Amino acid sequence: MDPKSPAPRYQDITFDHIAQFPKPGFVVPTQIQFAPDGQSVSYLLPQEDSPALQLWVYDLTRGESRIEAAPPSPGQYSLEEELQRERARMMWEGFTGYQHVGDTWLLRHQGALWIKRGAGPVTRVEGSDGARDPELLPDGHRVVFVRGSDVELLDLDTGTYRPLTTGGGGAITHGVAEFAAEEELGRHHGYWPRPDGAWLAFEEVDSSEVPLYPITHQGGDEVWLEQVAYPFAGRANVRWRLGLVRMDGDSTPAPHWVEVDWPDGYIGRVQWTPAGELAVLFLARDNRSFEWWRIDPATGQGQLWWRESGDPWVNLPHGLVFLDDGGVVYDSEETGFRHLYHRAPDGQVTALTSGSFVVTELHRVDEARRVVYCTATEASPTERQVYRVSLDGGEMERVTTEAGIHVAVVSPDGRWLVDQVSTRQHGPQTHLVNLQQPGDRRLLHQDVGATAAALGLTPPELVTLKAADGETTLYGAVYHPKDRPAGQKAPVVVSVYGGTHAQTVTDSWMLTMDLQAQYLAQHGYLVFKLDNRGMYNRGSRFEGALHRRFATVEVADQVAGVRWLVEHHGADPERVGVTGWSYGGYMTLMLMMQAPDVYRAGVAGAPVTDFRGYDTAYTERYMDTPQDNPDGYRHATVMEHVAHLQGDVLIVHGMIDENVHFRHTARLIEALIAADKDFDLVALPSSRHSARGEAVNRYRARRTLEYLTQHV
Repeated sequence: MDPKSPAPRYQDITFDHIAQFPKPGFVVPTQIQFAPDGQSVSYLLPQEDSPALQLWVYDLTRGESRIEAAPPSPGQYSLEEELQRERARMMWEGFTGYQHVGDTWLLRHQGALWIKRGAGPVTRVEGSDGARDPELLPDGHRVVFVRGSDVELLDLDTGTYRPLTTGGGGAITHGVAEFAAEEELGRHHGYWPRPDGAWLAFEEVDSSEVPLYPITHQGGDEVWLEQVAYPFAGRANVRWRLGLVRMDGDSTPAPHWVEVDWPDGYIGRVQWTPAGELAVLFLARDNRSFEWWRIDPATGQGQLWWRESGDPWVNLPHGLVFLDDGGVVYDSEETGFRHLYHRAPDGQVTALTSGSFVVTELHRVDEARRVVYCTATEASPTERQVYRVSLDGGEMERVTTEAGIHVAVVSPDGRWLVDQVSTRQHGPQTHLVNLQQPGDRRLLHQDVGATAAALGLTPPELVTLKAADGETTLYGAVYHPKDRPAGQKAPVVVSVYGGTHAQTVTDSWMLTMDLQAQYLAQHGYLVFKLDNRGMYNRGSRFEGALHRRFATVEVADQVAGVRWLVEHHGADPERVGVTGWSYGGYMTLMLMMQAPDVYRAGVAGAPVTDFRGYDTAYTERYMDTPQDNPDGYRHATVMEHVAHLQGDVLIVHGMIDENVHFRHTARLIEALIAADKDFDLVALPSSRHSARGEAVNRYRARRTLEYLTQHV
């Protein structure tokens, strides 16, 4: 290095670095959309290190980007918006969503509707205060949104509002997705307008049988009580029904209701078909099957389309792509791995992809060229590559070439691919690729300087090892300690998640930019991450290893990982610590209590301590109900193992966490006191499950890292 040049930014990582948002490489185009005419690409992107998203447009003909709209000054979020942001894990400010029809832009920003038309300015729509979850209809003149507990329609030309549903309030909501749907099923909407603007389908939710869980806000000047209808495992879910109303009249219509006698379960997916029918996926409460139904909106009558089941559970598909001939392309796990299928109008099904890998996303069906674009793990479980396959079947063809994680968007005409790729060596680079002329490749955006070398970071090493069963291959990441003398054993910190529906070990920039892990490595620690059995994107058999038995195989695999580190990487078996958040907090506690001879110290963030106190849709999928599996729930409860705790433990938890309630930590504290076990606690009075704000995250990082370095 030139002695006159500045030191790399992260040569010596500080707590301020760890708490910073956004970090280098995290400033990337999001919500990328092609214009209907295929002449431009729009996206949200902040300027430099700002957390406020702006609307950008790239003109494909001119090859130029411009800021189309900048957000107004930030304001305050309503409680409903705050909770929606939690469900979506939204950390950004500014414009957090948008739609584009013709010359009209609809932008989402803090509790009101914002419109931009043509070259005009961004303006707040008068009378739209309290509007949330808006959708611009394809005519470009009307907007549907939720206000309070009902759905409304706004005519942008006249400025008039009209309710589409009435009677919402208290325990009844119309057009609002319930907690379980948003948090666990990936469904964030509770209404669905038909594209031609004739019909609106909406969900009516009745939470009167679900207990209200009280959350006390006491970190500010005023004390106030928030009550959340929270469906605890084995207890009542919300009651729901699907309503249908006409949208093309002048008065508030009376709804009629879908006439299907569905048993207890969930609305998983809702789409309108090109023929104008409503396609509804109903998920059984036991999560072992789902059904696609077609509904006639005029009558509310339904017809079963097809049914799928899985063992030990089914993961919901992403949705359906409708073809001109009446067929559909969809994803399914019926073979144990998620793959793509073509269902003809006569019901005949053809597999488009197959093998011991997972299709993680279906992007586009180019019917004119009879090609399907998707992303899959075929190259490696730690990579995401883009592929195309013929609609008539055959071998997949790989489209992307660079190793790493590719995020893709394909244009409606099948001509352009937006390819956003990151690796452990560099942050995301976003390119436009002409799929018909591969030599036409344009850089849309990159965060200049977001490379490991420029920032003074050492990417972790990706490794493979055998699970505790001696057969299954696991993937791990090792952050090697800085300046370790040859032959000297290194203390270890395991950074763990370990839970279902998650994958932490990939060849991605996020792995390198884990500054907490990098801080420990700079201070002489060997940091280890391991994706144990039960985690995501390895097929249903791999996931299903922990069915009905949390804190068994994942604990065994993590312990096997530490022993592998001792044998292969010079880890000191007498100095091992562990830390994690959410399920990772739960795993931290279980590892320390079930393997006290392995783990000396731990920092457990927002831990579930008793899954009888967690929600139905998540817990029952993996554990069945507490009534059906009492022994499994008992073993999975942290308090059952408190007597075995030997090491030092710090618990960190937000006191207004509406997902993993602070009660989980409170109950653990009672058990620790009863067992006369020492512990340390950091309570964050104004934090939910996702800790927000640089001050909170700096404090959390400092306490976590100081605790580990003191006690390991």
